[in-house]
Amino acid sequence: MWSAELEREAESVSLDIRHGERSPLSKIDITRVSQLDAEMLDNELLALLKTQSQDIFKHLPQYQGVVARYQPEINAFLRGMLWFLALRVNKPSPGDELSNLRYRNESLFDASFKKGLMKLPNDAPTRVQRLLHGVATVLVPLGWERLRELSMINHWSALEEDDWRYQICILMGKLEKFWLVATLGNFLAFFYNGRYRSLVDRLLCIRAVYQKAEAHRAASFDFINQQLLYDGFSEMLMCLLPLVDWVKLRRVSMKWYKSALLFYGLHVYPRFTKLYKFFERVYRRYKKKRARHSNSSLENEADEGYSSDSSCALDDDEEYEFVDQVDDQPDTTSSLNPSCSFCHRERACVPFVTNCQHVYCYYCLKVSQLQQGPGDPVCALCDELITSSVRL
Repeated sequence: MWSAELEREAESVSLDIRHGERSPLSKIDITRVSQLDAEMLDNELLALLKTQSQDIFKHLPQYQGVVARYQPEINAFLRGMLWFLALRVNKPSPGDELSNLRYRNESLFDASFKKGLMKLPNDAPTRVQRLLHGVATVLVPLGWERLRELSMINHWSALEEDDWRYQICILMGKLEKFWLVATLGNFLAFFYNGRYRSLVDRLLCIRAVYQKAEAHRAASFDFINQQLLYDGFSEMLMCLLPLVDWVKLRRVSMKWYKSALLFYGLHVYPRFTKLYKFFERVYRRYKKKRARHSNSSLENEADEGYSSDSSCALDDDEEYEFVDQVDDQPDTTSSLNPSCSFCHRERACVPFVTNCQHVYCYYCLKVSQLQQGPGDPVCALCDELITSSVRL
C-alpha cells in the first residue's frame, strides 16, 4: 500500500519537474511609469542646462548670433556630457538614479532559465553597446540636424530630379517618416511588455531594470503636480481674462451695489431698527423687574412703621425737573389713595400721580428715576415717559 502511494507521488513530482523545464520562468516587470519618468527627468535636466547656457550670453549681445548659430553643437555637447558622466562609466543617469533604474545587457538573459532573473555578474552593457548608444544619442542627431539645415538653406528640394542632392533630400524625408513610424511602433510595444523604452535601446538590446528590487522610487512628484496645476490655471486665466469686458463688468457691479444699498435702506435697516427697539424695551422691563426686587427690603422697613416724612423726604437740591411743585393744600383724600405702581403698597406714601395717571410713592418715584439714569424715566406699568407728576 505504501509503495503504491510513493510511486504515485514520485510520478507527480517528475511530471512537475518536466513541466517546469519546458515552461519558461516568469518575466520581470519594470513599471512603465518609472522608465518614462526617468526619461522625462533627463530631458528636464538637459532643458535646464540649455537655459543656463543661454543665460550666460544673455547680457553679451555681440555673442548672441554666435550662440544661435552653434546651438546644435551646444545641445550635442550637453547630451554628450550627460552620456560621458553616466552610461560611459556604467552608471545610471540622474533620472534613472532617482527612479531606481540601471541599464543591463539584455542579450545575456535570452535563455529561458534566465528570463526571471534581475541581475547577473557582469550584466552591464558592453563597451561597444555604450559607444553605439553615445553615437546614436549625440552624434547622429547633430549630423541629422546640420544636414537638414543645409538642405533647407540650399533648397535641395527645388533642384532637378537627377541631381544627387535632390535624391538625398527625398531619401532624408523617407528616412524621417520611417523613423517616426518605427518610434511609434516601439512605443506601443513598450506599453505592451514594458521592456525597451526607446528605439535605440531596442536596437542595441539594452534594457532599464531596477537597481534594487526591494527599493522604492525615490522621486516625489508632489511639487511637479502642484506646478502643473498652477500652470494650467494660469494658462486658463491668460486665455479668459482678455475676453472679459471690464468696463461693462464695472458698470454692472456698480448697478448691483447701488441696488443692494437701496434694498438695505428700504427693507433691512428699518427691520433691524424695530428689532433693536424691541430688545431695548425688553431690557428696560428686565431692569425694572430687578429694581422692584431690590426694593423689597424697603417695603419691609415701611411695614415696620417708619415715618413717611423721614422716609420720603429729600433735600431741595435733589429735586428733578420732571417732578412738579407739591401743592400746599391739605391731603383730604389720603384715605382714598390707591396702591403704588412701583412698590405695590396698598396705600402710596406721599402719593404722586404721573402724566400717565399712575400713582407712585414720592420715594419710589425718586428711586425709579435714579435707577433709570439721566433723562425722563419710564412708567413701570405702561412704559410711557414720565414728564410730569402731581401730588394727590
